[in-house]
Amino acid sequence: MNEVLFTLDTTGLLLPVECAVDITQSASGFTVRAGGKGDRYSRDRHGPLREVKAATLHGLDLAAVEGGIRARIVFDV
Repeated sequence: MNEVLFTLDTTGLLLPVECAVDITQSASGFTVRAGGKGDRYSRDRHGPLREVKAATLHGLDLAAVEGGIRARIVFDV
């Protein structure tokens, strides 16, 4: 998530317009891999930019649930 924020700050590229996420679980924890396709930020199309400073590890939670994975991510605004 912090890479997405970095990309927006440095290039103006909003991510994701399209996104694929793969989450796998092993004995040592979870692995998350994601890829996306973005769009250039435009105030006219996207409205005012509300800055998120960072995705934090505080409160981060990934859990296996029936039918998939539940994720909780906390953002610093």
